[in-house]
Amino acid sequence: MKKLHRLFLGLSIIIIGLAGYLVVEANSSDGEFVSMSHAGAQDELFDEHDRVYIGKKLKWTGDELPEINDIRIITDQGQVLSADHSDINIQTYVDETNQTNVIYKYSEENRQIIDSYKSMQNYQLKAPYITLVFEVQLLNSKYQYDLETFEIDYELEGQTEAQQLVLENFIFHR
Repeated sequence: MKKLHRLFLGLSIIIIGLAGYLVVEANSSDGEFVSMSHAGAQDELFDEHDRVYIGKKLKWTGDELPEINDIRIITDQGQVLSADHSDINIQTYVDETNQTNVIYKYSEENRQIIDSYKSMQNYQLKAPYITLVFEVQLLNSKYQYDLETFEIDYELEGQTEAQQLVLENFIFHR
């Protein structure tokens, strides 16, 4: 009888433990990126400067930190901005120092910040807060800004996900 009681008690503990684990796992958040800033640049900066670096602060809300695979800029027509666009060129980086808001002048301090940028390709987040940097080069001064969102492709726990965020106040028009 004692053996049966111990067996029942042991199975009860295992079942309760397993149920508790499943409840915690079901309630844990996979997370998402949240925009924490809306830095932008006046379009006349592009008349005087070849490149402007615009920082956008993001927060990851999940428990586990994802690996960012790629960033794509989406136009208001829903098209991906191509790398060989004739009017505008945008490269994306991570500023691990979180110092970039808008950089357009080349001082020694700014050069050190820019030189420390990391590629967005297969970037493993090291902290929940990052600064995504858009290096913008305007190739045509008459370009009509049609950039609406950007899409982050990332991997979390073996699953590939995508999330779009708005490019609020990205470039201010005259």
